[in-house]
Amino acid sequence: MKNKMFGIPVALFVIGLLVATSATAVLVSYLSNTTTASTDVSSPLKHYMSADGITYNDTTAPALTAFGGETKTVYLKVTDLANVAITGTPTYSIDSPGITCADLTLVKYYDLTTNPGVDITATCVVTGSTAAFTIAPVTFAVGDSDGKIEVTFAPAVTGTYTLTGLVTPLVTP
Repeated sequence: MKNKMFGIPVALFVIGLLVATSATAVLVSYLSNTTTASTDVSSPLKHYMSADGITYNDTTAPALTAFGGETKTVYLKVTDLANVAITGTPTYSIDSPGITCADLTLVKYYDLTTNPGVDITATCVVTGSTAAFTIAPVTFAVGDSDGKIEVTFAPAVTGTYTLTGLVTPLVTP
């Protein structure tokens, strides 16, 4: 009899615990739900080029006519779309079949907001039909940053040369 008396309170306690747990589980699922949010993240920098410094295009470099020995200018605009300054490394490539660094006697980059012009001719690296020029990292303020590239062709060169620009934002740890 003593064992039966001891078993009834334990059984009632277990049943009470199960009822309380079930009620709490029902309330928790009712009171607490899970929410999610997704964010599309795009490049913070948009790059544009212009032949005249007035009309800019973000997909195709402008067509210019030049003769060997001449200097041609391509105007640049980089728009920082983020709400913070972004530091990036600009790279400009000139494509032409059989290109060599000697085809380009002077390549100068101007960031019109911070410097009067940097000779980047010595940074020339040719891979296949592309001569690439890399500029030291530049910090772009929110909004537009203007610049330009001046390319002087060697006197004996002929052919079609296409300028491509890319700014790669730096990754900070």
